[in-house]
Amino acid sequence: CEPTQELLDAIKHLHECGYRIALDDFVPTKAWKRFLPYVSMIKFDIRLVPIEKAAIFIQALNQFNIDFLAEKVETYEEFEQALDAGFNYFQGYFFSKPEMIQKKRLNPAFLTVIQLCKEIADKPIDFNEVERLFSIDVTLSYKL
Repeated sequence: CEPTQELLDAIKHLHECGYRIALDDFVPTKAWKRFLPYVSMIKFDIRLVPIEKAAIFIQALNQFNIDFLAEKVETYEEFEQALDAGFNYFQGYFFSKPEMIQKKRLNPAFLTVIQLCKEIADKPIDFNEVERLFSIDVTLSYKL
């Protein structure tokens, strides 16, 4: 978003209410300077803003109590560079890659299954009781 007066007013209000403000995918420009007293964290996408450029900005903001997060850190070398540049926090594939869970088997409670079998075997079937048994076992509801 653009650093408008309306945005600044909203950020000031949130800051006064005790919220911590983070600027995400930050690209340094002079227009953001008036926002800095109200910001707790600035997140740099190191693919958009090189670490060297972010380092200059971080050093210039020593007087502010702002934490800096490096996003999209993918190698140990990038991590070291970001650490040396003054970043406090890091995220990216270097630390962990998402794992796809192909299938997870859920097993219903054995006692509930036995009770369901009993209800279905009874004549006439009490559908309210069958519904109740399904509702108390989330696994059965999910499998249904």
